[in-house]
Amino acid sequence: MNTKKTLLALTLSTMIAAPAFANTWKGEAKDAWLDGKVETALMMNGQINNFEIDTNVENSVVYLSGEVDNNTEKKLAGKLAANVDGITDVNNKIVVMKPQGETWEGQARDAWIDGRVETALMFDTDINSFAIDTDVHEGAVTLTGKVDSDAKKKLAGRIAADIDGVRSVTNNISVEKDYQASQATEGGKFARKMQDIAVTAGLNIEYAAQSELEATAIDVDTNQGVVTLTGKVDNETAKSLAVEIARGYEGVTSVEDNLNVTK
Repeated sequence: MNTKKTLLALTLSTMIAAPAFANTWKGEAKDAWLDGKVETALMMNGQINNFEIDTNVENSVVYLSGEVDNNTEKKLAGKLAANVDGITDVNNKIVVMKPQGETWEGQARDAWIDGRVETALMFDTDINSFAIDTDVHEGAVTLTGKVDSDAKKKLAGRIAADIDGVRSVTNNISVEKDYQASQATEGGKFARKMQDIAVTAGLNIEYAAQSELEATAIDVDTNQGVVTLTGKVDNETAKSLAVEIARGYEGVTSVEDNLNVTK
């Protein structure tokens, strides 16, 4: 839409009044409703200049065009649009005026290794992987957490060391003889925990694929579908991108944003 400034008030007022009827709209009426929702989502995010972005919705697919300063803003716009209820796909044709280089290959690889280590620990039935945390930097794995025997500590270290790409392992897992890690013994609880682990691993991979985000500087924790993000990002736009990626990830119910902007 090319008349954002003049129609902004109309869009907001329409969105307030229309929800009762929106579910019954079809065709062009539904597309127009979705277009307004996308416009508003872009407008409400202060990290991008939505007046430089044009939107068009056809058959519930949103087409984005226009210009932004960097690739982070382009990806953020795409994520904001994709997270609008009712949008089935995003065709992002926004032009980046100042492209950013791919600078996070090392971090991307570390995040990928981290996901493989967590998965390997998860599938070993001899240890409670839920009580073990992993961190990877330049191929070096650090393990922390608690187990109830030296054998389990050593086993966790061996599992991590056997993963392709792991350069070294620092095993800081503590052994407490009387420690009884809480394990999800009921089917529903176990399934929820497995899904939380899958969300955490999946988001790590998603962040690793984003050149605008230093994947290893973002810590992802998932509990009962609630994702908590901590760590550091370079700017507010990268912060918004990280949050929107998490919000749109399957299985996530809400996002706690504890990220710090360093610049």
